[in-house]
Amino acid sequence: MQESLIVLRLVLNALGQSPNISTVDERKRLQKAIYLAQISGADMGYRFNWYVKGPYSPTLAKDYYLLAEHEPALRDADKKWALPSSLMSRLHSVRPLHTPPPDAPLSQPNWLELVASLHFLRHVSRMSEGDARKEVAARKPLLSAYTPQAERALRNVFG
Repeated sequence: MQESLIVLRLVLNALGQSPNISTVDERKRLQKAIYLAQISGADMGYRFNWYVKGPYSPTLAKDYYLLAEHEPALRDADKKWALPSSLMSRLHSVRPLHTPPPDAPLSQPNWLELVASLHFLRHVSRMSEGDARKEVAARKPLLSAYTPQAERALRNVFG
């Protein structure tokens, strides 16, 4: 069994995220949750590019399909393996980003898309705050109304 799949499962468990990938929204949720985990300092080696729904890692996609395929064999991984406490602390620090605030009535996958996209545009693409807002408004008009809430959530977690 690939160690990376065990780590992926353990990280998803620590984030309170299901490994279910049966819908586009579930795959989007998983992509953004792992992106946010990595920017918290839990580098799992995935590299993200900009894609239609924000940050996307083809390698992560390959791994979560493998994880789904090998899920029965990995169900007891959390009984045999554990993540270091320093990593668990980092993962727990980003968990608040997984829940949309009451003033942003979005589904979890859409909220994660907005938060991860804003972070990616600002810190990976190196856009100014204003340019990142414009990009979100142009590419994600249904989400852009909640940009202030997403920016606030990112500041609360990352400063």
